[in-house]
Amino acid sequence: MIDELKKSIAATLYERNSSPFYGTFIFSWLIWNWKIPYVTLFINADDLSNNKMDYIANEINLCHAVLLPLASTLVFIGLMPFITNEAYRITLGFRKKRKEYKQKIENEQLLSKEESFAIRQEILNTEQKFDELLKSKNNEIEQLKGIIQNNSINKNNNGYENENEKEEFTQIINNILTSPPTIEDYRALLRWIQQGYTMGSPDAPNQDIVSYLESAGIITKNDKAIYNFTAKGERFKNKIGERLIQNRK
Repeated sequence: MIDELKKSIAATLYERNSSPFYGTFIFSWLIWNWKIPYVTLFINADDLSNNKMDYIANEINLCHAVLLPLASTLVFIGLMPFITNEAYRITLGFRKKRKEYKQKIENEQLLSKEESFAIRQEILNTEQKFDELLKSKNNEIEQLKGIIQNNSINKNNNGYENENEKEEFTQIINNILTSPPTIEDYRALLRWIQQGYTMGSPDAPNQDIVSYLESAGIITKNDKAIYNFTAKGERFKNKIGERLIQNRK
């Protein structure tokens, strides 16, 4: 019971302390009745014609004790939000003007030689990077154009780059396919290249067919002594594969 009473009193006091009405009313009451706390705190009873209690009783009346402080409280509470908002608006206006003035001064301020040189150097570096990037992209475009052109050539020439290549492939394919041992040597070479073996590996193909196709530009050797088909060799591999299939039929 006592604990509940304490909590109730504490809640009431907190509500009154946090409410703007009570604080404003007390402030207004002190303004209208300033003589009472002044006499109570700072004036001796000997300086008065009667005692302090009688003086205070004579000063207190309904108008000064209740009506005027209440009216002032309502006026303060009603006008304070408008006054606060207007003061905030004026403050923001001054901040905006100060920012605009600062920006104007900074825009009109001349750059030093060091700052001008740094900005110019940065612009030059940016232009150089842009030129390098543009050059790189142009090279990529030219390479793509070349690939498209080669594909178009291959398509128009039935998989050959030109008529000379067609005649060359026909002769090499005929030389290989006219001899069964040579056909087996080519098949061994094909398996050998696909498995990534070098010349020193076991089951290496016949050196004659390796030298023959390498001299024709159909296969090539990299820095690790591993042979691979060139772009020309890929076209050759497709053509000889077509002939082998036709021969089986």
